[in-house]
Amino acid sequence: MRVIVVGGGIGGLATGVALRKEGFDALVIEQAPALLAIGAGLGFGANAMRALDYLGVGDLARELAIDTQAWIYRSLSDDRELQRIPLGEQATRKYGETYYSLHRANVIDPLIKSLPPECLRLGARVSDVEERPEGIGVTLESGEEIRGDVLVGADGLKSVVRTTIFGEQESLFTGLIAWRTVIPNEFIPEVAALSSLVGWMGENRFVVTYPVSKSTLNLSAYVPANEVHRESWTASGDVADLRKSFAGACAPVAKILSQVQEAFLTGIHFRPPLATWSTQRVALVGDSAHAMGPFSGNGAAFAIEDAVTLAICLRRLAASQGVEAALTDYSRRRIPRVNRAMTAARARSIHAAIKDPALTHARDGRMRGLGRLDPTGELDWAWLYGFDPIKSAQQPLAELGSEFHNPMHRSESQRAFDLWRNAIQPSDHAGSWLAERAAYERFMLRECVPSQAMAVEELDCDGIAALRVVPPLGEHGPIVLHLHGGGFAMGSARAAVDVAGRWAQALGGWALVPDYRLAPEHPYPAALEDALRAYRWLAANRKQPIFVTGEGAGGALALSLVTMLRDAGQQLPDAIHIVSPLCDLSLSAPSIDANTAREPWLQREFLTSLAASYLHDTDPRLPLVSPLYANLKTLPPLLIHAAADEALRDDAVRLAHVAKQAGLDVEIELLPDTVHSFVLFDFLPEARQALAQFAAFVASRQALPMSAGVH
Repeated sequence: MRVIVVGGGIGGLATGVALRKEGFDALVIEQAPALLAIGAGLGFGANAMRALDYLGVGDLARELAIDTQAWIYRSLSDDRELQRIPLGEQATRKYGETYYSLHRANVIDPLIKSLPPECLRLGARVSDVEERPEGIGVTLESGEEIRGDVLVGADGLKSVVRTTIFGEQESLFTGLIAWRTVIPNEFIPEVAALSSLVGWMGENRFVVTYPVSKSTLNLSAYVPANEVHRESWTASGDVADLRKSFAGACAPVAKILSQVQEAFLTGIHFRPPLATWSTQRVALVGDSAHAMGPFSGNGAAFAIEDAVTLAICLRRLAASQGVEAALTDYSRRRIPRVNRAMTAARARSIHAAIKDPALTHARDGRMRGLGRLDPTGELDWAWLYGFDPIKSAQQPLAELGSEFHNPMHRSESQRAFDLWRNAIQPSDHAGSWLAERAAYERFMLRECVPSQAMAVEELDCDGIAALRVVPPLGEHGPIVLHLHGGGFAMGSARAAVDVAGRWAQALGGWALVPDYRLAPEHPYPAALEDALRAYRWLAANRKQPIFVTGEGAGGALALSLVTMLRDAGQQLPDAIHIVSPLCDLSLSAPSIDANTAREPWLQREFLTSLAASYLHDTDPRLPLVSPLYANLKTLPPLLIHAAADEALRDDAVRLAHVAKQAGLDVEIELLPDTVHSFVLFDFLPEARQALAQFAAFVASRQALPMSAGVH
């Protein structure tokens, strides 16, 4: 079988080597007259090194590579450390190999030497490709046609193969331009001696340096496109413009940039994910399939993973099931992993391009929080570096498993699960916390629509904006102070009107929903301060009984609020009701990992992001941050609900245990076959059940007559 590979970059060369290793006749076609290692630096973790070992060039790459000891993120303005991810020996223990920084030439040269001269054709520009029932044809600009059985597009961002076979698709510009160069270590020994990747994050700009040899340091400096005028690997910009873009940067960055004599420019683009990378006889690898920019640090590594996976799939399946089946198998097993990386890369590019000083401050605080909760970076990187592309390619696709395990049995539960699953999409995660927040708000407003019978009034509670939600006949009844969920970073009073109104209706009263400030722009204790001010205003202006409710993060805020009131000797509410509480921001609950298959997106990675946004530099075990660690003595009666199989189940269980030990009047109920924060969905029987149980709970404590509740 003859396979034509269009493109002689790292992905194309690796594909050619992998195909020959698996017994195929491979020809790599490259338009350039010579293969140059343009772009300088690369970073390879254990995943990429396993693939290079499979290709037979791993040891050659290691000989000249630098064992990178850490990734260090710092503030561009003052050089403050934001986050440090240890590599070196720790990466070797965790993933089986250290993380290497190396020059692109140290990968390209061994790959070229692994291909016989007749398998690599340079100076051959492709003008057209054609897929036929009996094979493929590649037409060069000279008019020559080269025929084969399979075509692999490895021709980069502006892929001719991709455009011809899959149709035109515009690349999307990030708005950033990269200055790239290498600097001799002798000019900046104190930086080069770190043997680490160091990134300085600023407002709509950042700088990354790392050693690519014992004598040179790679530099990439990203700035807004309107600050430069050329974007080509072959065009050098005026380095005076580079220094102007970083005027006011901290001393280490200023010193590095003072040594730059020449730098090349390139625009940073990416492409939206494709639904498939293959047809009957054509497949894509590398940037042709998944251009993601430099923000994942794994573009070349993923191209090599693609190459070995494609070759192994062809060997496993082409002879027995046909070429199309083999290429489909390759596409299906690669797309989920690569799409995850593309989402992460896009989010990082947006984080880097934040312009607003307040949002930049929030981003930096969130990074410090992530460093506190995940000091080894395992949540971000274990899935990436711990991956074995050879083993994965050889494993039958069915054994790789699916994302979820059809967890729900009742139709209502499955409906709620599907709603949660689609609430925040990968494209929202790619847009960082602002896009996630907007998606959550859209979801809540769409799915949690209040009854038209509920009256909604805007109030100012001593400077805190809030909504007063009055169900029918609830005007003069007891008051529910409701604190909405959303992980401290999402949600709003407006989106919580429905659930707050139903909570109030269960008690025959009305609800006040404060619009507390959200993280990471406003970390701890901002939300708690707002809740406290709203409660004090309420207690000073109303004489009815007050009850505090909350779900998710709102449940934690409810407990922390009442604890503060008790410690200040102030009036306490009559009872507390919380659902699915996020009451331990150290995220030590075993159920977070044990119930992964039953959580659409409230997984450890996302929970960590939410917690880090709220924490910044705060200890997650501080009692007012995580009320699981608080002294709960003398608090009002407490009712806790949670789903039996949700991620935060153990938070609810442990909280009930701590409350009982403190002598609190507490009840807990874990409801089977339902979702996190189930009380949001009024179509769920257990949502109505939980609210009715709260009314009964209150009445049994003689705070209200049973007739006030909903039965």
